[in-house]
This record gives sequence, structure tokens and C-alpha cells, in this order.
Amino acid sequence: MVSTPLIVVAVVSLIVAAWWVSRLGERGPGRSPHDSSQPPLSPSPESVRVLLARGEKIQAIKMLRTISGLGLKEAHDAIEAMQRGGLGALPVLTPSLPVAPEEMNPEIERLVATGQVIEAIKLYRELTGAGLKESKDAVDLIRVRSQK
Repeated sequence: MVSTPLIVVAVVSLIVAAWWVSRLGERGPGRSPHDSSQPPLSPSPESVRVLLARGEKIQAIKMLRTISGLGLKEAHDAIEAMQRGGLGALPVLTPSLPVAPEEMNPEIERLVATGQVIEAIKLYRELTGAGLKESKDAVDLIRVRSQK
């Protein structure tokens, strides 16, 4: 004879399985509940506004980084500013372009030559407005070129 607790567990399991299958059918296989049924947007300032209007803040930050070259913090701050000020004009999309090595600030070259790489990266960021990764890559390039 089958015990009552075993029957209850079986019924609950069937109900949960049926619910899960019905939810999967709504989204289709392989799709998360956060996937949007909207077609992907091409990178543009208007796409950033659309994503933000949809409430897709993380996607808006990613899109802004793609079209502007901003670092993560700068893009996050820009999106936050857009949210506070409405969905009007985007903040400046193009950070200062990295300085060519031949035009590099002598202080950065001195810092690199003396092994003060972190200070050189900080100064490069201040002078160019580049993100952390871009600044590190630029300082690494300066270091390699100065070793030749």
C-alpha cells in the first residue's frame, strides 16, 4: 500500500513540473525570463534612449560603452544622469581621444621609466578621460616602446 505522504509528494511534483513546462512554453526553449522579444538594436544614441525607456539599464550602459568608448564607471554615471534628467539629450559620447605616444606628457613617460605604472595610468586617465582598461593598455604600450 502507498503511503499518503508519498502520494502528496508525487502530486506536488507533478504540479511543479506542469507549471515549469508551461512557463518554458511561453518563452521557448533556451530563453531566459529576461530575454526581450524585441529585435536587437543597432548601436546608436537613439538605441541607448530606447533601452533606458524599456528599463533595460544594464543594456543601455553596455550600448553607451560600445558607441562612446567610455569606461564602465563613466557610462554608468552618464546613464544615471540621463535617468535623473529624463531621456533627453545624451551626455557627451566621445571621451577625449588617447594621446599619441609622441605627444605624451613627459610626466607620464617619467613615471613609466621609474616604474610608477599605477601613477602613470592615473595621470593618463586624468589627461585623456579614457577608462581604466584603455589607460592601462596605453601605458603598457608606452612602456614597451620605451624599452626598445
